[in-house]
Amino acid sequence: MSTAATPHSRSNGLRFFRLLGVIVASIGAGAAAGFFLGSRTGVKNALQAAQSIDGQTLAKALDWKPEVSFGLEQRREIARLLDEARATRALIESIRHDEEAVRAGARLRALETARDTGASRLERLEQRLDRLDARIDPAPTGSLPKGEARRDSRAAPLGTR
Repeated sequence: MSTAATPHSRSNGLRFFRLLGVIVASIGAGAAAGFFLGSRTGVKNALQAAQSIDGQTLAKALDWKPEVSFGLEQRREIARLLDEARATRALIESIRHDEEAVRAGARLRALETARDTGASRLERLEQRLDRLDARIDPAPTGSLPKGEARRDSRAAPLGTR
């Protein structure tokens, strides 16, 4: 039985390495084809040439075609105006925020003034109540006569009258 297991495992191992070899060969062939075709396009030279051109050189090159130059100026003007519009919007929002803060501050000052006015009125009312309280006789008043008759009515029991 051990002799039958070895040929089977050997064929699996051989099949694995063949498949691995095919995969590695196809990846290598793809990389070589990509490198060859990529080097033939000239993209590298074009990228280097584009990096060396500055703005003035580009403007001079575009002067020969006025409609391109005019369109470029229009796009620059539009971009500048859009930036100004954004800055203006931000400034307007800032002013609105500041105005709301000023309004809140004014409301707070008005509330503080009303509180102080109410406190001063309350103090005056308390002073008036104190003066009135000092004037009022703490003894109860009523229809009872003053003097001795009053003392007699207190001393007499209810049933004796």
